[in-house]
Amino acid sequence: MTDHPTDFELERYAHGTLSAADLLRVDDHLAICPLCRRRALEVADGSRRLASTVHAVRQDLSGAGAGFAQSAEVVPFAPRRFTLGRVTGWGPVIAVAAVAATAVFAVNILWGTRTAPVSAPAPSTPVENAAPQVARADTLTPAERALVDSAAADGRLPRAAALEQVASTTGVLMGTPAHDSTFGPTEPRGVVVDADRPTLIWSSAGAGAQYQVSVFDEAFNLVTSSGWQAETQWRVARPLTRGKSFSWQVKARVGDATITAPAPPQPEARFLVTTVEQNAQLAAMRKRAGDSHVALAVLLAQAGVLDEAERELTRASAENPNSSAVKRLQASLSELRR
Repeated sequence: MTDHPTDFELERYAHGTLSAADLLRVDDHLAICPLCRRRALEVADGSRRLASTVHAVRQDLSGAGAGFAQSAEVVPFAPRRFTLGRVTGWGPVIAVAAVAATAVFAVNILWGTRTAPVSAPAPSTPVENAAPQVARADTLTPAERALVDSAAADGRLPRAAALEQVASTTGVLMGTPAHDSTFGPTEPRGVVVDADRPTLIWSSAGAGAQYQVSVFDEAFNLVTSSGWQAETQWRVARPLTRGKSFSWQVKARVGDATITAPAPPQPEARFLVTTVEQNAQLAAMRKRAGDSHVALAVLLAQAGVLDEAERELTRASAENPNSSAVKRLQASLSELRR
């Protein structure tokens, strides 16, 4: 970012009244711009001097008589969520980082996404005319908002009960075990999927390998399979029954050898397809979450759709690379996979 924040934005930054998206933008800029860090300190000092003057005037008014004090319309300043100290170098950034460690500040940041710089409005311009946040928390239901706020504050994603249905167990499918432990299914595995034609992804067995994928139902009957191919992913050819769990294997043909993964005693690669009702609920939830990647990730995790939740957190991390709250949620998602 090359645009410098306006004095109006720096004043709101000092008072902690910027929107989450603009706060992130200004904070990132202050981290790389010494000039604007000095400007931010000057603005913060000016705000403190003004606040001190108002306080002195209020003290004088209070001593001028009870009747006059009651008739005078003196509006106190709202308390700041944080202040900028008289320090140099990285001081302002460190001050904000300390506040970012609190749960409330973390939640506010996570609801926002980056937007273009906002110019300072004229004094008469209503706040409503400022650039809106792309993702609005009030579009979620109260229960969804409470869940997202709790996850953001605690740094822990909710665990879906459905994950117990697809937890890794000792495999019973037949096959020749893979000698290379790095070869095998990677996604989906031990999760819920919302697509009835999911894309199955696996790791490579080496140069020149050919692969064949097989999908089995809960009774280990073959449901569908692919032909031999060189790609390391395959979209299931026909819709799978919703509300059912499935297991899948991938065979690799390398030279004269054919290996299968997973194969006993390796854990099975299982996934559960959402029901018709759950599919509709998730579609509506995605619309309510809008562009808030963190909100969507939390709600997807609650449904057990961990692969998609992980992708949303990856996008959130790309937009807010220094967010410790996003990093905690990513670590929490890794724990859910164990």
